Amino acid sequence: MQSSMLLRRSSQALYWSWKTVHAAAPGVQGRRMQAVRTRSMASLPSAEEASSNEAKNRKWSKEVEERKLFATLRDLKGEEKKKFFRGMLANKTANIFHFNLMISSSRLIRESRELWETLNKMELTPDVVTYTSMIKSEVKAGNMSAAEKLFTAMRAKGVEPNEVTHGILIDGYHKHGRLEDVFSAWRRMKEQGLKTNEVIYSSLIDACAKRMDMARAEKLVEEVAANGFLFLDGRCYSVIIDAFARSGQVEEAEKYLEKMCEQRRWFMNQGEEGERKISISKKNVLDAFNATLNGCYL
Repeated sequence: MQSSMLLRRSSQALYWSWKTVHAAAPGVQGRRMQAVRTRSMASLPSAEEASSNEAKNRKWSKEVEERKLFATLRDLKGEEKKKFFRGMLANKTANIFHFNLMISSSRLIRESRELWETLNKMELTPDVVTYTSMIKSEVKAGNMSAAEKLFTAMRAKGVEPNEVTHGILIDGYHKHGRLEDVFSAWRRMKEQGLKTNEVIYSSLIDACAKRMDMARAEKLVEEVAANGFLFLDGRCYSVIIDAFARSGQVEEAEKYLEKMCEQRRWFMNQGEEGERKISISKKNVLDAFNATLNGCYL
């Protein structure tokens, strides 16, 4: 009897316990659902954020498209390249980077100038690559005055020339026999805080050697030697050796010939990486040897 009463009471307790829990469940469940909805709403972007994200996506898509056009234009050659670029102009998809590519690949000064006029009409802003490419085109065509005007204009516009820009002007002055202008351009470059690379040193030494200014040439060679990361190229060695030989200074010519051969041997001993970087050919060595030999008979 007592056992049956205890069993009944236990059953009633379990029932009311179950009913209490499930009666409260809808409210608990509702609160949970409300919390989920609140978090979901909070995670949704605002109208401003959605507009900003959309603008970012459009910008990203535009950049991707411009890169594809640049890669296609870069890989094309000759008339196909020009035709593709004309299509870009017609579709108004050409930017300053595409113009830089076209100017740098132009072989005729007329084409470079036409491109320059077009980008100015489109009100595009030339950068250092644009100016440098145009200066190179003018120097190549022998128009040093036009190159100098572009150099002055770029600085007036706040576009600072780089080592390549200065190197092109230095090489142009050298080819036109303007030795003092060569060193004036080099001084400007150093005042700007730019470092002199092997190409510019070669042009400077070449300019001095061809005008038999051997004291200045040797000073430049010493500067290169003091910088352990720079090496003269074969053309530069050949010119300075020839200049010493023609001036009757055969011992100096032999000294530089030995340095030239040592440098070539050092690169050859560095394996495949050294062979790729070597800037002294067998022809350079042979020309330098013949120049030294000829100097013995002067």
